[in-house]
Amino acid sequence: MSERDPKAKIQQGGETRRAQSILVRVDGELRAVTAAKQRTGEELETIFDLPELPSWKHLVGWYDAQRIEASDGDFLSEWADSSCRANTADDVSGEEPTYELDDDIYSFSTVATEGDGALVLTDEVLTDGSYTLAGLVKANSTNGTQRIVQDGSLDNGGWGTRIEGGTWEHTHYGAEDVDTGVSVEVGEPIRWIVRYDASNESLDVYIDGELEVDGQSVGLDNPDGEFAIGKMIDGDDQFADCNHGEYLVWNDYKDDATVDKIDEYLEERWTPLANYDATQIDYSDGEAVDEWKDEVRDNDLTAPSGRRPTYRADEIDGNPAVEVFNDEYMVSDETFALDREFAVLFVMVDPSPAGNNHILSFRDSNGFIFRYRDDDADIWATTDDGTVNPSWTPPESTPSLNAGVVTNSADMTVASRVDGTEEESVTQTGTFPTVNMALGADPDGDLTGTATFGEIVVYDSLDSDRLESEEQRLADKWGISLD
Repeated sequence: MSERDPKAKIQQGGETRRAQSILVRVDGELRAVTAAKQRTGEELETIFDLPELPSWKHLVGWYDAQRIEASDGDFLSEWADSSCRANTADDVSGEEPTYELDDDIYSFSTVATEGDGALVLTDEVLTDGSYTLAGLVKANSTNGTQRIVQDGSLDNGGWGTRIEGGTWEHTHYGAEDVDTGVSVEVGEPIRWIVRYDASNESLDVYIDGELEVDGQSVGLDNPDGEFAIGKMIDGDDQFADCNHGEYLVWNDYKDDATVDKIDEYLEERWTPLANYDATQIDYSDGEAVDEWKDEVRDNDLTAPSGRRPTYRADEIDGNPAVEVFNDEYMVSDETFALDREFAVLFVMVDPSPAGNNHILSFRDSNGFIFRYRDDDADIWATTDDGTVNPSWTPPESTPSLNAGVVTNSADMTVASRVDGTEEESVTQTGTFPTVNMALGADPDGDLTGTATFGEIVVYDSLDSDRLESEEQRLADKWGISLD
């Protein structure tokens, strides 16, 4: 199982025994899980990977591109089912989809389908009554009919989710099509959930957390055929030109609380912690900026009256930016839990090297600060166990892409990066606090801060492939040459 998943622990007292596997009951169902062990005092601590899903109960299919081990551009002969049901999705007749790191989904890994060169099927019908279906997908075209997923054939009942004429639809074959009325934009990832209660033939559809179809009456025949991703099962004329992130299929009807958890799960897995993009805010040149919207989770940056930064319409490669000067600052509305793995990437120009300047910070008594101090730049990284100061040397007058990356091994590794190159990496123990993010001056002190920002993205973690891909994406967007 993926090492990105949280680890659960079981304590077993008494005599130490050698174990190869254990059975775990999750939501009333037994799961066989491979186990490791280590000695902790007089107890045996069994540690195993148990993916944290909104619900394991009645899960019959789980296709997760983040769990695929492949390189960008590889063809895929299968998409493994991670639900323990072994409903693996195989290509048919060598028509293979592609593994891609997707720029539009923050360089997350996806499965790309396009035309007759991409088809994945299982030989099992996953649902034949009540069901809940959830996923994340990005459309690369909205022309014609884009078949996202389908369970059962058109001629023998079943259901399917598709884009039809640019809008999102869910269909029970042989019954009325359910048009959500939601327009699909090319290049924009969509989180979606469909649930069907067979006892009263009632269908709900959620798009990006919003209930778009509420209790529509629609029948469902017992499907016959396979489960398909990216293509019509019983025809060669309808495909999906899409990047698929994740699909989960349950053969029961989930209640409202579980649906909320499913949407929260998809949002947390497929978006960064925050994204502040100056190209997406609407101010006039020279106008004071009181709010900088977060593009993914509504954790906006706000500035107090009298200390607001300035909007510059043409500042970085023809793009707008937000200039923070001297005692001006902005603070996030909500806190960030910085745990033991996180990363922040930001596009910046003209940081001031004079005096003691905060550029960007996550800080209370401990924290993580990009700063200048007596003309030297570094990252001040202080946990509950101590402080490290990896050097950081952004250019003073040229736009640059800067990064602070914390990864977790035996100890934490704290690294600084400028324009795609690591500058210094140091180790540290302990944990960082849960705090707000601030641009510019220290909100609680007299330290100033001067710099101009184009974009800031905060991540809960970044492996090396995604880090490089995200750096390239932002560099291309902002006209920065990586070293």
